[in-house]
Amino acid sequence: MRRGTKTPTRTKTMMSDRPPKQIGVRELRDRLTAVVEEVKRGEPHVVLNNNWRMAVMIKYEEGWWWERVEWALAALHGLEVYPELARGTSELALIVRGQRQFSQRELEGLARERRDILGPVHTVGTSDARLHMADLLGAVARGKKWIILSGGQFAVTMIRPKEYERLQRLHRIVTWFRTAGLELAESTEDEIAKWVHEFRVAPNADAADEGSAIA
Repeated sequence: MRRGTKTPTRTKTMMSDRPPKQIGVRELRDRLTAVVEEVKRGEPHVVLNNNWRMAVMIKYEEGWWWERVEWALAALHGLEVYPELARGTSELALIVRGQRQFSQRELEGLARERRDILGPVHTVGTSDARLHMADLLGAVARGKKWIILSGGQFAVTMIRPKEYERLQRLHRIVTWFRTAGLELAESTEDEIAKWVHEFRVAPNADAADEGSAIA
């Protein structure tokens, strides 16, 4: 399984429970160093240009955590388990057991879905980011993932607002798997395969499903 560019401290969740603050391009340019510090403390920011959402800034560790989740989901796909196609978390147990059938259209749609968080890493220091803010935001809006460096360290990941929303939707799936005993962001492919096998053969799976469903 592919690893992130840098390994942060292991944690059970990296998703911030704070709604993103809104900030205009000019204010961001003027206060970039302070904003980077706020984001590093777990306060995501959405960058606006004439009320148009250009980018969302999340702390680097959160972006890395989502990379790990995505590679875990890819491992599940290799087992023909497609959690993203669940019409609700109540379907996830059926999907893990292979009892939910998928149409070719559903599978092709999932394959076409963009995953900016897994894109190539582009890095920029705060000084250069301030000087070239318009170009940076334009690149993010087109789907490129940028990491802002602070003090020579990865500090902030910038992604498209649509990508941020997609990751937020995935969070309920991550929570369901955690409740069912699998921490997606911290599991290897072998551990995921073992968990799926054990889930499928567990005699009390039906009873466990009701307790682990997330509304």
